[in-house]
Amino acid sequence: MVQSIELKSTEKSKLKIRVKDYNDYSALTQNWPTDAFKNDIKAYPSAPKLYVRISDVKQKLKITKENTEIKELSNK
Repeated sequence: MVQSIELKSTEKSKLKIRVKDYNDYSALTQNWPTDAFKNDIKAYPSAPKLYVRISDVKQKLKITKENTEIKELSNK
């Protein structure tokens, strides 16, 4: 995913790039040619989105913010 971010205060723009794996990340953060961009490439790590799939859940289970089990899981 590539997202363009325009900074109105400095009249510059940034690209936010999301990669799927470490190989893509390391390829983007390697040395670029000096004429590729006006400034260098800066990479900032961010937390990955982690998905959880839970099987065999009872249909009667009510998932609400008030549910104590859900509160305990979200506080971990």
